[in-house]
Amino acid sequence: MPSTRHQGRSPDPDAEPAIDPVAFQPLGSTGSAGRRRRPNPLALALGAMLLVAAAALGFLLGARGVIIDTEPPDARVRLEGGLALHWRGHWLAWPGSYEVTASAPGYHDLALELEVTDAAAQRHRLEMEKLPGHLALTSTPTGAQVLLDDEPRGTTPLQLNDLAPRTYRLEVRHPRYQALAREIEVTGGDQTQELNLQLEPAWGQVRIDSRPSGARVSVAGTEVGTTPAEVAVVAGEALGLELAGHRSWQRSLDLAPGESRDLGVIELAPADASLRVLSQPTGASVTLDGRHRGRTPLTLEVPPGQTHQVALFLPGHADASREVRLASGQARTLEVQLEPQLGRVDIQLLPEGAELYIDDRRYAGAHHRLELPARPHQMRVEREGYLTEKRTLTPTPGAPQALQITLRTAEQARLAKLPAVIESPADGALKLFRPAATFTLGAGRREQGRRSDQVERKVSLQRPFYLGTHEVTNAQYKRFDPGHSSSHAGGNTLALARQPVVRVSWTQAAHYCNWLSEQAGLDPFYRISGGRVTGVHASATGYRLPTEAEWAWAARIDSAGRRRTFPWGEAFPPATASENIAGSEAGDLVAARVPDIDDGFSVSAPVGSFPANPKGLSDLGGNVAEWVHDHYAVALSGMPVARDPLGPEAGAGRVIRGPSWRHGSLVELRLAYRDHGESGRDDLGFRLARYAE
Repeated sequence: MPSTRHQGRSPDPDAEPAIDPVAFQPLGSTGSAGRRRRPNPLALALGAMLLVAAAALGFLLGARGVIIDTEPPDARVRLEGGLALHWRGHWLAWPGSYEVTASAPGYHDLALELEVTDAAAQRHRLEMEKLPGHLALTSTPTGAQVLLDDEPRGTTPLQLNDLAPRTYRLEVRHPRYQALAREIEVTGGDQTQELNLQLEPAWGQVRIDSRPSGARVSVAGTEVGTTPAEVAVVAGEALGLELAGHRSWQRSLDLAPGESRDLGVIELAPADASLRVLSQPTGASVTLDGRHRGRTPLTLEVPPGQTHQVALFLPGHADASREVRLASGQARTLEVQLEPQLGRVDIQLLPEGAELYIDDRRYAGAHHRLELPARPHQMRVEREGYLTEKRTLTPTPGAPQALQITLRTAEQARLAKLPAVIESPADGALKLFRPAATFTLGAGRREQGRRSDQVERKVSLQRPFYLGTHEVTNAQYKRFDPGHSSSHAGGNTLALARQPVVRVSWTQAAHYCNWLSEQAGLDPFYRISGGRVTGVHASATGYRLPTEAEWAWAARIDSAGRRRTFPWGEAFPPATASENIAGSEAGDLVAARVPDIDDGFSVSAPVGSFPANPKGLSDLGGNVAEWVHDHYAVALSGMPVARDPLGPEAGAGRVIRGPSWRHGSLVELRLAYRDHGESGRDDLGFRLARYAE
């Protein structure tokens, strides 16, 4: 450093002292004396202490207080993974993630992650899980069954290990001892709890004697001594006595634990005799002194020293009766041969080739005259292509039976299940018919009153059908058309509820039929477009009008297949008023009247007012004429047989059949009479029909 001293000047006494330069010497170089300076130990120690103090101060300034509570309280806790210090029951730790571990005797070790936040004071609680506990169970007496929470665990003495610490329901059972049940708290912590269970006896003491004495005494089936005796009996156990030549004695006692009871002297009755009853054939019912005891073969216990009546009964055999008397303890076998009783049965089988089986025995041929035991027999008749017929046959002695069994095909059986009568949705009854008949429509050329449109022709009705038992009434039709009125004729009403509906065109009748089909959920028979009937669904089973062939068969053909000329028979005029036709009661309402006949109704009558015909159908011969399904046309003679005909596809209107209250001439009252038209009139109604399938 340059000097601040000035040359040529005298020193100023007040001036600052001069600084003399010293030559520069680098560290580590020897001084003028050639010696190195040693560090001071005290200075080093003080420096280190200052560093530690600074570090401690830095830790304390950055650390957060953390309190960790544990269950159990004396658990040993460690905090690892960062700067942490345990001091005076709590921890000082810098913020960050730590692993906490805890351990305590009797508990599972615990390890988890702990996050120390920037909060000044933090508290955490650690719940440690106890180790399982153990039970050492003994009982007096030993061998008791142990149930823990109703689960069988074994018999005493018993060690139950690794039980979770909690409350259990303990139950201990032992034969002839009272069951013991209690709740027990397993403390856990790998500790073994010892438990000795004292079971109380469940028995009482019973004193018993017998006359004669020396009888074997049993309790619950186990022999325990001979009379006289004092035995231990648990409530509900059976106490029994047995002595050769005497009836056994037994009783269940309702005895309280510790109770003492004296049953006194038990009188033992002489032993029953044994009777074995056999019959030929077997299976006969047996009565002893009028009381049913079972079926042969049968063994009976019979009171000795008495006369007993043994009776045997077997269907198809004569009753048998025997008297028996046996000594005490005696065993006897009674064998009875039962005499058969026979009944005669004549059986005729159809069709040819059918086979008869009775009780699985085959009988060949179509006709059988059999003598069979008078008891139920299982009979069946079989033939290929036909349904098997099964019946129970019971012949009766002295009363011969005659049976004719006709097998049916599956088709015939199905038809047989069709209901005989059905109800329309408007409450009209229809009856089932299965004509299976071929007959002649029309009238012979020589028949008086015949017209040219009544040409004879053959038809065959094979398809089952239903036909209304009455004409459709006003009330039934008004369900379809509430505004319709049948009005009146000559001041006489035609609109009563039970009178047949009139003034209905053929098309209106067809609309009514389709409406009924819809109500019944059936396929409609008529195809209708724009209000006009354009065709039919021939396979449909919906409601329709009868075909002319069906109407003619129902009205004219009797059970022998003959045609009737008039509703009442063959003579004209009728002898009595059997139908509502034009008689003297009609007055000026009609052009022709039947003389000397008064049926009581000048116009239409309530349906069913006159007797039904042989087929159970009313008013086919009077009341109102009836629309039928067919188009009107004149048939040609010599045509082939028509099966279930629906009539021609077109014609001059529709066919009308049957007399009415306006008809009184021979021509009109004939059942072969035909008329035709399209529009309704005051003496024209209709009845319902439908195919059965």
